[in-house]
Amino acid sequence: MKVSRFSQLKLFENRKFLTFKEASVWASQYLGRRITVSNISYLVQYGRIRKYGDDGNPLVDIDELKKYYDTFLSSKEKDGNRY
Repeated sequence: MKVSRFSQLKLFENRKFLTFKEASVWASQYLGRRITVSNISYLVQYGRIRKYGDDGNPLVDIDELKKYYDTFLSSKEKDGNRY
């Protein structure tokens, strides 16, 4: 049985904070392309999104991540580029 992308995204909808691994899975499903843990780490390291939790268990806010990617996609569409 194949699970739709929408239903896969719903797995995370009740969660406010995700680990970097979970965030990479969520972002990959949301964008329809591969997003790695390193990509999520980069966003945190360069202040694109905030890190929550502690160094042993860093977390990201799913709403911040969604807002970042929505803004990113919007700006790419205005430029006429696809990510």
